[in-house]
Amino acid sequence: MKTAITAGLLFAVLFAAAPLQAKQAAIQQTEARALSGNITAQITLADTFRAKQDIVQAKYWYRKAAEQNNPYAQNEPGKLILLSDQSVTSLQEAKVWFEKAASQNQPDALYQPGVMYYRGKGCERGDCAIARSFYERAAAQSHGSAQFYLAMMYLRGHGVAQDYEKGVALMKASCENGEPEACPWVRNLTENEDKFRQIFSGKPSSDQPPR
Repeated sequence: MKTAITAGLLFAVLFAAAPLQAKQAAIQQTEARALSGNITAQITLADTFRAKQDIVQAKYWYRKAAEQNNPYAQNEPGKLILLSDQSVTSLQEAKVWFEKAASQNQPDALYQPGVMYYRGKGCERGDCAIARSFYERAAAQSHGSAQFYLAMMYLRGHGVAQDYEKGVALMKASCENGEPEACPWVRNLTENEDKFRQIFSGKPSSDQPPR
């Protein structure tokens, strides 16, 4: 899977700088391979069309690769749907794609339905236990954003028993794994521990989840 993703992204970068005639030839060759069922070519085309903002063609080729059970390709249509359409029907479609990829333990795909369940996008509000299960599986694979959300769940007591130490540990892991919002939280939670323990010691907030 990683080979297909790397090849697709590399092709998209090189394609952008190529002369027009070379671009046309490359597209024709890649399309021929994609039409024959080559997953790498299908993902390459999808990534290329996505870079060109041709969302219709990008979705088409991601879905072709997804039909061959490629988890990266299964995840991407859902992300494109979230970027372009927030209707309930489309959100449900996005969730279906994410859960297909999540069934193969793809970290980003595990994170995406977690967000949808936690924030209520296309899902029933308050599905914190389901959200947590997705976050935990993604967090176990060092997904920084999943670790951030899971940390906030433990700090606030959203769907879990409140646990300040566990929340801080997850926030530190999130920062180390590249989540930009986590690092300021780590500083605040450690340098102003008494203050934040007091803030989080009350009843769990009933307003919108963080982020």
